Amino acid sequence: MIDRVPTRRVVRPNHPFFLRCPRAWLALAVALWSAGSLPASAATNPAYRLAGVVAVGEEYIGLLEIRPGEQVLVRKGSDLPGGGKVTAFDGKTVRIALPGQVIELALDGTVEAVMTPGIVVAQDNVDHVHVRNVEVDTLRAALREPAPGNQPQAAGAIQRRGRSDAGAEVARRFSTLVDLPPRSRVVAVNEIPVTDAAAAIRLVDSTLADGMPARLNITAPMSDGEQRVYLLPEQD
Repeated sequence: MIDRVPTRRVVRPNHPFFLRCPRAWLALAVALWSAGSLPASAATNPAYRLAGVVAVGEEYIGLLEIRPGEQVLVRKGSDLPGGGKVTAFDGKTVRIALPGQVIELALDGTVEAVMTPGIVVAQDNVDHVHVRNVEVDTLRAALREPAPGNQPQAAGAIQRRGRSDAGAEVARRFSTLVDLPPRSRVVAVNEIPVTDAAAAIRLVDSTLADGMPARLNITAPMSDGEQRVYLLPEQD
């Protein structure tokens, strides 16, 4: 649930902020959080901008501008105007799933598309479980293409304790295809530990080709324990 922030601007245009939240800020955040729901009229043509971030304990609350002069408070899991949903929030960037695309907003004002369109046709995130309904042929074709050379590497993707990190490499390959949480590592595919990136990717490919769901066990910063990603073949 998201709540309206008073229409008077609380930060200057194009001036992001980040605060560690003292008690006064926490009280303000709670008050704004319970102030009311955003009207449906605000859902038209959203132009999101991350205007600021407040850290409340281990959680982050973001001030998201949906149009000039109109801002809402959001956190991970918030539903947004225009059919968006906050799927990840690490204090520096917020990731928003929109119909047909996923974008990532940064405090410096940059907006980046982080998911290849046409692969994920529906998705859901509940606690530590992430479900992606995928267009199998499109995903398999993307996996057969060379990995983008300028794709940012996940944490430790090249070296981990002096050797290649297969789990981070697999996560890097899938991150823009099926919207994995930021800085993920794939530790198992179909309950088989990942020790070879190419073999793990082939296992996902063959599983989907057989019309079966592929299961990825992942780890990610700011998350307790492993998470599970289900890649479900889209049924006609």
